[in-house]
Amino acid sequence: MRGFRSLGFGMMVALAGCGGGGRSSSSSVSATPNEPAPPPPAVSCDTPVPVGGLEQESAGGMLTYTTHEGWVVTIDKTTFTVHTPDRQATYESWGDPHENLFGKHIKDWEMNRRTILLPGGAQFTLHAEGPQGVIYMVSIYEGFEAHQIETDTNTVIRSCVIDMDAAQREAAEYDGETARLSITASGSLLFENVYKQQAADDGTPLEKVETPQPLGEAWPALHRVDDYYDDPRLSYT
Repeated sequence: MRGFRSLGFGMMVALAGCGGGGRSSSSSVSATPNEPAPPPPAVSCDTPVPVGGLEQESAGGMLTYTTHEGWVVTIDKTTFTVHTPDRQATYESWGDPHENLFGKHIKDWEMNRRTILLPGGAQFTLHAEGPQGVIYMVSIYEGFEAHQIETDTNTVIRSCVIDMDAAQREAAEYDGETARLSITASGSLLFENVYKQQAADDGTPLEKVETPQPLGEAWPALHRVDDYYDDPRLSYT
């Protein structure tokens, strides 16, 4: 399935647009040099089978998503972990829910949703029952890829490599408290809030409100984490 992801979107469109041309009068079943290739088979997005960057070794097991830029995200029930491309540092959201950077507890959630933005445009929106609830669903968006996972049972609800409605689906899902992870020029992993997005009573996403706030910075080579955020609910942050 991962090989299918390597086809660029333009290539997929080109393939889908082929077909319908005349066929050679030859009795051979192989395509002639002038005969267009058949379109790829239709792929249903509403499938429990992970495709594209999403993988799962066995039903109910941990899921792994690899972004286009090499970040590796694992989802296992109520634990969501982001690994840097060199696998040297991590961000983790776990429990009810807490947020760790390179093993250091930085803060707890402030809303019932948490969105993590990664370099290259990958976006992960985590749903919880409340600010002190547990994660029950994760949505993944990156380019035309779109996936949705029910974490109670590690079940893939929806998985699609080319979802023409991915942008609309993402826009219809409010982000909650949103943070960005990035690698600095000095090689540290920076964790910072960027905005919050609430929803109206009917669930319609409201305007994004910028809330820039550095939260923490991990220095893997030094085995050090700088905690920039004082969570008033926690005595040790």
